[in-house]
Amino acid sequence: MVDTFMYTGDTPWRSSGTYVGDEPISSRQAIVKAGLDWSVELKPIYTKGKDGIYDKVVTNQAVIRTTDERVLGIVGMRYTPVQNYEAFEFMDSLVGEELMQYHTAGSFREGQRIWLLGQVGSEYILPEDRIDQFLFLYNSHDGSASLRCMFVNIRHASLVV
Repeated sequence: MVDTFMYTGDTPWRSSGTYVGDEPISSRQAIVKAGLDWSVELKPIYTKGKDGIYDKVVTNQAVIRTTDERVLGIVGMRYTPVQNYEAFEFMDSLVGEELMQYHTAGSFREGQRIWLLGQVGSEYILPEDRIDQFLFLYNSHDGSASLRCMFVNIRHASLVV
């Protein structure tokens, strides 16, 4: 279900993404390399009545990707989209202060959902047991979820017999 993505470090998943090296990059670079350099806009929805006249739907609107006019979702009238660059930009200050490095970013479900994973640290519990710490940002363009940001840990343990 992953459409496009960029990554640093080891090759994740099936290596279909774009490797960007291991040096820190900006959110703008991450967005381009992850294939997320597009925006969304809201457009009205119309239905065709029995008389052949089109009526505007007043309760909902469509979220459209501007690059290809693809409908990503149908949302209520109070929905406000958060653009990919806006969602990622707020994490640039952490990168600038060398507190985080963009690690992976991408989209799935044909752009309906996007994510960014920034590594904020690593710590060894035992010599062969490491925990990597990340800041995970997630957003939907289909109205299924709001912008979210949370800390996640990934454990890398080697079995020593």
